[in-house]
Amino acid sequence: MSRSKRERAVARRLLNKPAGALEPVDLAGRAHPAWMSRAFANHRYVVMIADQVPLWSGMQGSKVMVQRHDDQPIPGHWRELQMIKNALFGREATAVEFYPPESELIYSL
Repeated sequence: MSRSKRERAVARRLLNKPAGALEPVDLAGRAHPAWMSRAFANHRYVVMIADQVPLWSGMQGSKVMVQRHDDQPIPGHWRELQMIKNALFGREATAVEFYPPESELIYSL
């Protein structure tokens, strides 16, 4: 996704602050993908969640997408995602990182 110069400047300012707690984002009246049921954000990340998603073998779960404000890769990827999982779903919740077939990839929101 291409961001404007202003959006990149805002992202840089946010990333220079301490990450802070993930706070709920009010999606009412805000443009967002139809699949998104809830979202959280702090100064570093936006976490987009789709609840009750069919997974496999009749199981359902949540689809979670994490994005840095500046669209860059997440440094310390595993540790950061583990902290996000713990904060939003609990320390004892299990999360699976999923790599779908190319035909099912979602490149932009």
